[in-house]
Parts: sequence; structure tokens; C-alpha cells
Amino acid sequence: ISLQNVLGLTPVLTGLLMLPGGLVMGLVAPTIGRLFDRYGPRPLVVPGSIIVSAALWALATLGTETQPWVIVAAHVTLSLGLAMMFTPLFTSALGSLRPELYSYGSAAVGAAVLDWQGNGRRLARTHGQLVDGEFTAVQVEREDQLATRGNLGQRLVQGVRHVYRWL
Repeated sequence: ISLQNVLGLTPVLTGLLMLPGGLVMGLVAPTIGRLFDRYGPRPLVVPGSIIVSAALWALATLGTETQPWVIVAAHVTLSLGLAMMFTPLFTSALGSLRPELYSYGSAAVGAAVLDWQGNGRRLARTHGQLVDGEFTAVQVEREDQLATRGNLGQRLVQGVRHVYRWL
């Protein structure tokens, strides 16, 4: 929402700007796995959580004049921190199960991830309702968004900042 409605970027450009974060997660996964095998979860999770906190702080400071490269840098940093946290946490959680319970554990992790994604969406939507009476970012036509980009952009920036501060 922020890249398209606040900065006015196209969906294709937005996707290309988010691509490096996914690539980083995929490329560091084997290295994180080897480090986990050698040192265990704690030396990866603690720095990973610090990196995630720094990236979320950077994302909470976004504004209408933020350059796209700042968002890409914060997203890549966030992706690196999440890779450092998710692999050890999920491996430790699922590794403690008996083999016949692996499928249940995997399903529980997947359900928890989906639940928190939904909670994030609900938080963003609730904040939009509190700020403006209704969440107009989804309801306004694209032409109207571009015409009133400054006002709408400010409301979206407030919502994005609020959501990242609560994460």
C-alpha cells in the first residue's frame, strides 16, 4: 500500500523493489542452516531479532518523501533478520516432536503464521477506521488517489507507522 498509494509507484515496480528481500532470504537459508547446525538457535535468534527490530524501526519512520531505495534497504534488512530467526525457531520447535507428530507440528506452525498475518491486516484496517472513519485506501479509485495523493498519502503514512510501531 505504501509504495503504490503514497509514493505512486506501479505494481510492477513495487514487485521489483520487493524482490531483493525474497532473494536474500532464499540465498542465506543454506548458510543459516549450517550455522544452526554448528552453533544452535540462540546465536542466530538474538542477532536476528535485533536486526528485525532495527528494520521495523526504519519502516516506522517512512514518510511521503521517502526514497524507494530506503524502503528496499529496510525490506532486505528485515528479510535477513527474519531468515536468521525463522529457520532456528521452526527447526527447534519441530525438531522436538516425535516423528509421527511432524505433520501436526508443521500444520500448527502454518496455522499460526496465517493467524498472525490476519492479525496484522486487522490491525491495519482498524487503525484506518480510527484515523479516518473508514479505511479509504482500499475504497478510493486510482485516479482519486493520485489527485489527492498528499492528503491520502499522509493518512496512509500514519497508518503504516502505527502498524510498524505495534509489531
